[in-house]
Amino acid sequence: MSGGELDPLLAVIAAGARDVLLREPDLSPSAVEVWLSALQSAGARVRLHTKTAGAEALARRHGIAVHLASTAEAATQGLRFSQSCHSVAQARGAFERGAEFVFLSPAFQPHSKPEDERETWGVERLAKAQKELGPVLALGGITPDRARALRAAGVHGVAVLGGVWRAPDPLARVQALLEAAGPNR
Repeated sequence: MSGGELDPLLAVIAAGARDVLLREPDLSPSAVEVWLSALQSAGARVRLHTKTAGAEALARRHGIAVHLASTAEAATQGLRFSQSCHSVAQARGAFERGAEFVFLSPAFQPHSKPEDERETWGVERLAKAQKELGPVLALGGITPDRARALRAAGVHGVAVLGGVWRAPDPLARVQALLEAAGPNR
């Protein structure tokens, strides 16, 4: 989530979301610490994007993982990590460096980036990547129907940003996505 407001994120967690990637580059490390404490108290499993101020130090202090941007070419020393990727080669490199999972995007036309002209992955390519690589989370343009199709095709999971925050009712959208994603979402 990005935007500087904690309450909507806490509401999403109350609606059933459990895994949160916190990417808040405009917050100070002390503010991130407050958010982290509130999110963990609410039951969230938090991962800090390395673009968040103080992410590595906070991750070490709290024993949590970080998430690397697609442009990162090296793992963060001694920390568990995941990474955003846009190609099989990039994802393969992330797994070789020890990534726990990767985001592959754009899965479909992103809700948060309607001007994005990159080729989308689609269900079949994501399922093939999942078989070749390891745990893949599809990101971009995720709807409940697409989440259901991706899970049926064997994709590990989905990650959602615009599909929740741009929905008319974000809490209802979270519940629909969780239902569609099935167990171990």
